[in-house]
Amino acid sequence: MNKIFTCLLFLFVPFLTIAQSNYKKSQLTQNDGLAVKGYINYREWSQTPVFISFKNNISDKSQSTFNAKNILSFQIDSLESFISYRGKISMDKNAFPDLINVLDTTTKQDTIFLQQITTGPNVTLFLNKDAVKTRYFIVEKNDTPKELIYHEYYNIASNTTSINTYLGQLSMLLTKYNANASRLGNPKFDEQYLEKTIDAINGKSHKKKRGGFVRLFAGIAFNQTKTKFSGASNPWINSGTATNYLPKISIGAEVFDNPNVQKFALRAELSFTAITPKFNRAINYAGKDGYQTYSFNQYNVGFTPQLIYNVYNSQQFKFYLDAGIGINFSAYSNNKITSNIDLGNAYQGNVYSFKTNWLNFPLQAGFSFQKRLEVFFNYTYPTSYTDYSNFSVSSSIYGLGIHYFLNKR
Repeated sequence: MNKIFTCLLFLFVPFLTIAQSNYKKSQLTQNDGLAVKGYINYREWSQTPVFISFKNNISDKSQSTFNAKNILSFQIDSLESFISYRGKISMDKNAFPDLINVLDTTTKQDTIFLQQITTGPNVTLFLNKDAVKTRYFIVEKNDTPKELIYHEYYNIASNTTSINTYLGQLSMLLTKYNANASRLGNPKFDEQYLEKTIDAINGKSHKKKRGGFVRLFAGIAFNQTKTKFSGASNPWINSGTATNYLPKISIGAEVFDNPNVQKFALRAELSFTAITPKFNRAINYAGKDGYQTYSFNQYNVGFTPQLIYNVYNSQQFKFYLDAGIGINFSAYSNNKITSNIDLGNAYQGNVYSFKTNWLNFPLQAGFSFQKRLEVFFNYTYPTSYTDYSNFSVSSSIYGLGIHYFLNKR
């Protein structure tokens, strides 16, 4: 099975060279007001994009690049909406603990994209996030964006001090549009509070945004587990490798940071499997040749947090790589030495103790189809679950399995 696994990994290598794109139906508005339909490469942006890649047709070999100076706005497949803004932006760090010990009101002139958070008949809330900070902007209808101002810094006594100018800005709008502020709660300069406030100004009932999409799955795998003694001083060192072929069952969940893109995912998996290794060594007792057998059964429940990267990432087909940390809880039985000849009262040898809690480090590669079925191949490097200084017992695992997703997006 290890040869098959190695061949499959070599087969997957070409996927690693693919600069995977994720073009979605989109529309941008040029500086002259002309709306152009096409496709934008929708990335898992951790910060507000500085530029976008655009194609008129999905089959086009080349693409155009636009920044906030080139276009007025763009929308991605009803998923995201951005406008361009030219004006002053604040430059002070205002999020604990990344604060300075003086009030900083520095601004600079810039042209940037603003991402729409919520909108309505009166006011729209936008966000811009870069390496310096997260900024929020409000736009009344037929007006230009205005940044919500909030400063936080350490005072002379090393205590945090805040200047909440944004509360006055929001209060004026609440009064102007006769909005109900009774359910806004304690003010906080974050997206949730600001969105709730703008929704109130627009007369909308605030709907709490869903977090990252959670996908549930169940699975079964067929494992080849190779177990052996290693070290310099142990009677079973030369007893070879015990190979078991046994199933593993699992359940789990994974969450995407951006479920619309699904480039990265965090997965947690709970599994159960077992092994029944046996080791033989030749013996001679009272002129008789025979062999001894060391055997034990291991029953293992594993909890494995994993990071998944979708190397090839389309709506209906994905190829991914996966690395994790296996936290194992094991129980043992039939830990014994037996012989095929009668040794009388002679000492059979030591029976060893094995860890009930131990770690291993699985690697995985696989394909998912139609957002429902996943076929995967995994490998776990030889990992010891003994505490002896001069020898160890370890297992390596090659596996082939499937996951079935109980929900999809």
